[in-house]
Amino acid sequence: MSKIDLRDLITSSKYYKEKEAKKLLEVITAERLETEQQQKLIQEQLSIEKSRLEVELSRNVNQSATQNNGQASCVKSLDEIVEMVRLLTVKVPNKSDGWDYFFSSLEKAFANENVSDEF
Repeated sequence: MSKIDLRDLITSSKYYKEKEAKKLLEVITAERLETEQQQKLIQEQLSIEKSRLEVELSRNVNQSATQNNGQASCVKSLDEIVEMVRLLTVKVPNKSDGWDYFFSSLEKAFANENVSDEF
C-alpha cells in the first residue's frame, strides 16, 4: 500500500475530521519551530561559552608566560591544546618490545612541539 492510498483511506474514513487534523498539524509545526529555535539558542550559548573560555585560556597563558621569565607561549586556542594533547598522548605498549617505539615517538612529539628538555 502506497502513502497516497493510505492518505486516501484515512481521509475517507468516517472518523476523520479535517478541522482536528489541521489543528493537530499546526500544533506539531509550532512545536517543531519552537524546538528548532531552542536548539539555535543553545548553539549560540555554547559558541559564546567557547569564546569566553578561549579568552580566559589566552589570559591564563599570557599570565603564565609573564611568570615564566618572559618566555613566549605558542598556545592560542582550546582546539590547539586538544590537538597537542592528542599528539603527545602515545599508547603505552604492553610488551617489552614496544618500549623503543614508545620512547622514540614521545621524543619526536616533544621535539615537534618544542618542549623544553627538562620534561
